[in-house]
Amino acid sequence: MIRKIIFVGDLLRFQGNQTGFANRSLLWEYNLFKEQIYQATGLVPEVYCTDTPENFDVKKFYELCGYELSTENWINIVCGIYTDDAREYVRECFQDALVITQVGGSFKRIFDELNIPYIDIYVSAIKFCDDLYLGFRSDDEAISKKISNYRISEESLYLYAGYVKAFYAARPKKLDLEKNSLLLCGQNNVDLALIKDDTIISFLHYKEEIENLLSKYKTVYYKPHPLAKANNDNENFIMSFDNVELINENFYRLMSMDEIMDVAALSSGTLMEAKYFGKKSIYISHKFVNYCFGEEWQKDDFMIVDRSYYSPKFWADVLSGIMDTNKDCIDFSFERKHNLLRNSLGTIWGYEIEPLGVRIDADLKNIQNWFTHERDVLSNELVSVKKGTITHKVKKIIACFIPSRKLRRKIRGDHD
Repeated sequence: MIRKIIFVGDLLRFQGNQTGFANRSLLWEYNLFKEQIYQATGLVPEVYCTDTPENFDVKKFYELCGYELSTENWINIVCGIYTDDAREYVRECFQDALVITQVGGSFKRIFDELNIPYIDIYVSAIKFCDDLYLGFRSDDEAISKKISNYRISEESLYLYAGYVKAFYAARPKKLDLEKNSLLLCGQNNVDLALIKDDTIISFLHYKEEIENLLSKYKTVYYKPHPLAKANNDNENFIMSFDNVELINENFYRLMSMDEIMDVAALSSGTLMEAKYFGKKSIYISHKFVNYCFGEEWQKDDFMIVDRSYYSPKFWADVLSGIMDTNKDCIDFSFERKHNLLRNSLGTIWGYEIEPLGVRIDADLKNIQNWFTHERDVLSNELVSVKKGTITHKVKKIIACFIPSRKLRRKIRGDHD
């Protein structure tokens, strides 16, 4: 019997010498759906973060495994290398609960083993539509059948890709790309999508395959991941090939260019997107997730769901197979249709179409212009300082860094 509903991210992930990697996006998802689920079920969902060890203690789990907190041991957990005691601790913390996870990560395998019902929610790799879409999957067949009724059609994704291509066609930019070229996409240094064979894979694990692949093209454009450190071993290896050129152009503009024929990566979600722009996708390593658009699905397949998940009615229907739900709850939809999730999450993943992307670019350009202007002005003013005179402009700039309002006014020479 379901007695509680718990939101949980990949609490066990340890990265950058700290826990809490998933907290921000977990709390975003929790607040996005908490009220809908409450209205649909009458249960107030809970959320387990790394700062609530009374609910689930990350350090205790690692200790039960005989592990220290480290990225390497997180990978071990993802790959199923943990103790029976640690698994039983998870059972104790999540018994009688429906768990709503955000990319199950290191928990998914354990939930599967313990038959703990869950709904795994994932920001879909398809990020070129008028808003982000969420992918859903569940280990419960009754839930999965309900979710399948809300899937988007794959045909619609080709239409969205056409819209993006039209956007760039109306804003041409001469890039002088070589015809029939390959776009090679880099990935972040540490990513759940890169875990394979008990390790974090990289280009260096596929040297021979990559050498063979790149030899088939006159020109290969390498686009690094925006969060990866520059001049890392992966990048240095790729840039050692004579036919490779570094490119930092927007991914969707590149997908709209006829000169780009194929797209390759280790396991990046960009390969899923490339398909809808008419490009051949080459997985150097493996496909991280699979999306199901047909009638049949496997338990681990994600289904990209339409925006019904904003409505309590959706949750009442989806959860009705495993618990009592409120059949009279409201059917709700936000009036805003475009960029709702993008604005809420604050992440655009390269999407530049109004209102969000273009506005951000304009704001950044204005900020850059302002700093350039102030730098030039300050440079000129400092010449006066060297001559022994502090101008009113310099006083105003200095005052910006003074916390006391009274002292700021005094420095600027303001009069009451």
